[in-house]
This record gives sequence, C-alpha cells and structure tokens, in this order.
Amino acid sequence: MPELTEEDTETVESVQENVGYFISYENLFSTWLKKGRDFSVQDVREALSAFSRFINATHKKVFEGVFDTLQTGFSKLGDSSASQSKAISDLIHLIKDIPMDGK
Repeated sequence: MPELTEEDTETVESVQENVGYFISYENLFSTWLKKGRDFSVQDVREALSAFSRFINATHKKVFEGVFDTLQTGFSKLGDSSASQSKAISDLIHLIKDIPMDGK
C-alpha cells in the first residue's frame, strides 16, 4: 500500500503493537525492485534507520540490532556509494527469485 507511510501515526502504532515493528511502503523490498536504476545504497540505509526507530518498545529485545551486520558490511560491498548500490542491487535481483510463499 503506497499510502502506508510513517506520517500515518495511528496505523504505525497499530502495526507496531500487533507485529512488533513498522516498515513503510517506501522501505519494502518490493518497492526497491520497482525503483530499478533509481535504487541506491541510501535506500537501504534509510530503511534500516527507520526500522530501528519503529520497533515497538516491548519488542526491542527481539528486533534491535538484527541488521547490524548488514549495516557494518556496506563498506565490504565497494569503496563508493555507486559500487555499493550496484552490489546491493545485484543481490536484490538474485534474492527476488527465491520463492518466499512456500511454493
């Protein structure tokens, strides 16, 4: 749902209470795929930052730090934002072919 944004505080709070965290539409894997060449490593950085901000306090122990290795590993993907973006984009396109629906 493209309308699902951080600004919709009522929905954010409801999702946080029921799921334990909130991820806006712009930070979804599927949205990154749609960006094509407009995707960048900054999209991932912003998504990870938002994820950390929107973990429900009662779920912090479960989810906090879950993406720390990914965040610290960006430098291993290249020495510039462009090379990191290319590497992550390539990985995303490999991952998208993995069945995630149990089929």
